[in-house]
Amino acid sequence: MSSRFAVVLLLALAGGCASAGKRLEQGREAEARGDWSGAASRYVDALEKDAALSGAREALLVAWDSALALGARRASGSTGGDPLAAAAELRRLDAIRARAAEMRVALAVPDTWGELRRATFDGAIAALMRSAEGHRRDARWRDARAAYQRIRRDFEPSPVQRRASLDAEAAAVVDQAGAEATAGRFRAAYELTVEALGVSNQLPAEIVEAATELQRRAIASGLKVLAVFPVESTADVRRASLADLNAQLSDILDAEYWPRPPFFVAVGEPARVRQITRRLTPPGAALDVRRVLDEVGGDFGALVTLTALQAVERDVKASTRSARTRDGRTLSYALEDGRIEYTLVAEVTLFDAAGRALETFTERNQRGESFRRARYDGDFEELDLTRSERLLFNPGEERRQRAALQQSLLSGIAGDVARGAFERVVRRIP
Repeated sequence: MSSRFAVVLLLALAGGCASAGKRLEQGREAEARGDWSGAASRYVDALEKDAALSGAREALLVAWDSALALGARRASGSTGGDPLAAAAELRRLDAIRARAAEMRVALAVPDTWGELRRATFDGAIAALMRSAEGHRRDARWRDARAAYQRIRRDFEPSPVQRRASLDAEAAAVVDQAGAEATAGRFRAAYELTVEALGVSNQLPAEIVEAATELQRRAIASGLKVLAVFPVESTADVRRASLADLNAQLSDILDAEYWPRPPFFVAVGEPARVRQITRRLTPPGAALDVRRVLDEVGGDFGALVTLTALQAVERDVKASTRSARTRDGRTLSYALEDGRIEYTLVAEVTLFDAAGRALETFTERNQRGESFRRARYDGDFEELDLTRSERLLFNPGEERRQRAALQQSLLSGIAGDVARGAFERVVRRIP
């Protein structure tokens, strides 16, 4: 062992002894204050630091006898104390016993300890149930729930007591949901009913029925109609696209997303909205959002505009291939391998019923795939090629593949657009 290591070890041992001695001294100070359970806890701390500490075990046994007697008096009610404080003291004594047992120190309790403990915990549970009911009457929902949860966490309730606390907590959350609905905060009311139903999977039928009915009323009262205007695109997007992206995106949204809004949102029938929009918006005129929403009964409107479509070819590698002609000559053509990456950007503007733009958000989607194409200065028909090789010369095949990639882009961005619009509408529902 090196001298340096020995010094470090001695310092560590000395520190441990000093720490144990400090805990012993703190225990004696607690005794002087009459805090017997605090003293016992400190003596256990000292033994955990140094199991051989002189006097710590004897001091623990003495302090324990006094702590146990005081805890029993409080639990029996002979001092007229608080049932919660008495139960908390017994839990503290239990914890001290468990820690002492780990140090091989057995702290004795009377034969009636189990009965006393159960009766004390029952008193604490009853006090918490009364306290929680008072909090419910005063609409102090958080305090009420904390009391019900403390019953289950701290005082080992019987199955009947546990069930009563769960049922009462769920009923309190339903009461809170009702208060939120009365105040016009329908989304908050709905979320609370979901929370109430999640308190337990064995709630009484009347609580489940009350929560379910409140859900129905909250959704009906808070429902907002979202009208979706015809998809638009910039001139740059229209030039870069290989198909009518506006119509394609509308079809995807109409078929897969607009029919499935979240709770509190109803989507106005898209075909009717488009018909009214076209009737009220002459060619070249700006969209009259207010008039359209007024006619379709919309609370919000969403305008989707495709603002960018970019294609970038990456890692293109060229090679030379040879092929025979029909008259027996050998000629060369170029073969290119690479990757095409498309980026599509959509902006969505959300309007209120007065036609004011509330916010605009952007969604971006990227798709890419490998490609292979062939180039030949002359007429590739003179080359003796397989069918798959001939397709490499066909610009129509390359166009078809890229159009399919653009369609995949639309499918990817459609979900983001719909989710973003729905989320922003829901956030504006109180």
